[in-house]
Amino acid sequence: MTALFAAAALGNALLLFLVQPMTAKALLPLFGGTAAVWTACMLFYQAVLLAGYAYAHLLRRLPRDYQAGAHLALLAGAALALPPGPPAGGSPQPGAGLGTLLGVLARAAGLPLLALSAGAPLLQDWYALAGERRSRDPYFLYAASNAGSFAALLAYPFAVEPALDLFTQGRVWSWGYGALILLWAACARSVSHAAIKPAPQEAGPGAWRDRLLWAALAAVPSSLMLGVTTHLTTDIAPVPLLWVVPLAVYLATYIGAFSGAGPALSRWLSAAAPLAGLAWAFGGLFDLTTRPALALHLGVLGVLAGALHGRLAAARPVPARLTEYYLCAAAGGALGGLFNGLLAPALFSGLREYGLAVTAAMLLLPAESLPPRPSGSPSLPWHPWWFPAVAALPAAAPLCWVADWAPFVALSRRLGSLSGGWLGDDFFELLGAVYKLLVPAALVYHLARQPGEFRAAAAALLGFFAFRAATLDMTAIVVRERNFYGVLTVKRDPSGRWKTLTHGNTIHGRQFLEPGRRGEPLTYFHRRGPAGDVMAVLRSKFPEAPARIAVVGLGAGSLAAYARPGDAITFFELDPAVERLARAHFSYLADAEARGAAVRVVHGDARLSLAREEGKRYDLLMVDAFSSDSIPVHLVTREALALYRRRVSADGLLAFHVTNRHLRLSRVFARLAVEAGLVAVIRRDKTDSAEAKFSSEWVVLSGDVEALGALGGAWRGLKPLARDPLWTDASSSLLALFK
Repeated sequence: MTALFAAAALGNALLLFLVQPMTAKALLPLFGGTAAVWTACMLFYQAVLLAGYAYAHLLRRLPRDYQAGAHLALLAGAALALPPGPPAGGSPQPGAGLGTLLGVLARAAGLPLLALSAGAPLLQDWYALAGERRSRDPYFLYAASNAGSFAALLAYPFAVEPALDLFTQGRVWSWGYGALILLWAACARSVSHAAIKPAPQEAGPGAWRDRLLWAALAAVPSSLMLGVTTHLTTDIAPVPLLWVVPLAVYLATYIGAFSGAGPALSRWLSAAAPLAGLAWAFGGLFDLTTRPALALHLGVLGVLAGALHGRLAAARPVPARLTEYYLCAAAGGALGGLFNGLLAPALFSGLREYGLAVTAAMLLLPAESLPPRPSGSPSLPWHPWWFPAVAALPAAAPLCWVADWAPFVALSRRLGSLSGGWLGDDFFELLGAVYKLLVPAALVYHLARQPGEFRAAAAALLGFFAFRAATLDMTAIVVRERNFYGVLTVKRDPSGRWKTLTHGNTIHGRQFLEPGRRGEPLTYFHRRGPAGDVMAVLRSKFPEAPARIAVVGLGAGSLAAYARPGDAITFFELDPAVERLARAHFSYLADAEARGAAVRVVHGDARLSLAREEGKRYDLLMVDAFSSDSIPVHLVTREALALYRRRVSADGLLAFHVTNRHLRLSRVFARLAVEAGLVAVIRRDKTDSAEAKFSSEWVVLSGDVEALGALGGAWRGLKPLARDPLWTDASSSLLALFK
């Protein structure tokens, strides 16, 4: 019987966690490919999980045979909604956000998810009454359940997604669901024939303190996992590969906590938590490359979530309160998702929830497992003022980084002139770096000998880093907005030379503030860069006649600087807030209109908007759509390219901005060009800081070989490699593209 229940728990979780990335991936194109889709999906899944656990808690009040019949009926009824996927009936309206997405999710997979969500607590409750040798502690089945979840999350990006398209995935999942119903029926039959042995302890009135602790120990890791996911997917790519990895780490900590090695593992992770907190704080000071960034953030998640889940496992009650325990834990997980998905975007203009979750995790660490004072180590004299003084000292630190603080700049220049340049800006940057290291080092030295004050010190230290970031923001930020699509910020350079628009951590446009240079396109769109080459070829094809230009992605409107009188330039922009900021704080669009160009901004997903533009043809279509540093995958597929070709003239050009810190996106276009019978060329440009020109990478596709040759010698042919993937709407994988 034990093997049967373990198989049912594993299979139930396997299906539950396979359907999550599968449905989210199917919904991405409908909502613009933004990383917020996964956060919203996680909020929905956590809410359904809470509903499933509540259903299991209420179901246990029925006689055992009635429980089995009711749940088998729910499983069978949910089968009528298969296969899971977005319902037919058109796309959402432009600007559709969280509410619309949650409604689509409910119709796509709500009922099957509800039936599966009740599986873990219900199977454990049935097993606790079965009279088996291990029935006194059925929590080991939770480890089996989480093992199934973990296997599903790793299998999806590495096996399922590369091998099967979305339609086939839905069919295979439906077959697995049918097999699971048979497993549930076998479990119900085996329990009904078993001799019932009452639980060894009766359930007492659950203390609210226990319930709140269970909820808190589940809420903080949930929020932390979502914070890590948002941070990674915003700057790399909003695709299942990067969605599921933080969730897999999160589930691995659950498996470890409820395994036989859980207590020892929890002690080790709790002892490592101070180092994880410091590593996270210092990581924010540096621009890490892909592998160190992934290692840092996933490591912080694993250590802190593992320590808290270990404490949650240690606090589990007797089996008679099992469903109550899981209900409180599910409520905590849903609260964590609610905070990240709904409250944080309304409360914070930036992504602050990640840092808050790290701080809260420090405060919830089990005190008894904090590292003790090393034996034989020199004692540190303790005075009541010592710790507050060290904790308060960082309050002066922002002065070391505020570059446009007038007295600081004046002093720096004065010292520089007196010392022949030796004491100048570089010296003060070095001083700031040393200060950043000394203050945390002093705290760590103190805490190694006074572990009782660790919680308050960790909160003070992490709060200091948050305060520093906020102080820097106040000196440079003109305006910051956060919505469903991410965080948009307009910053003024301390030198007074330009304004910059960023989405997340990635620059999406910059403009000189000097009146004589305001019309120059900068960053990735510089006249001496690849974008300038493309526009020059367009002008050679239409030396007098007006050109028709389409641009996917508005940013600050930099490409409007190339528009001449009579030109018609259409921007397709997903987020209405981008146009508002571009018009309010940058003059590219207004200047183009003043020159006599017709500028149009179409809101909504670019593919859906272009599909509605039947009969329109453009001479040039440029795709510069980025969600922070990642291009939405559904804009880089075979079907998307076919749509673009229908919207450009026979000898028109297709230009794609593929600059990315983490992915070789040009490899996708090499394969797409061959499939479409087009020629592809590529140019990689270099940075020129003095002229605000960024290193960039652009790919141009066309059937007009002569026009491609006119781009110049800096462009070279782009040929596909054997491992280059062919992305379609139903099948795409990042594995071959990571740098």
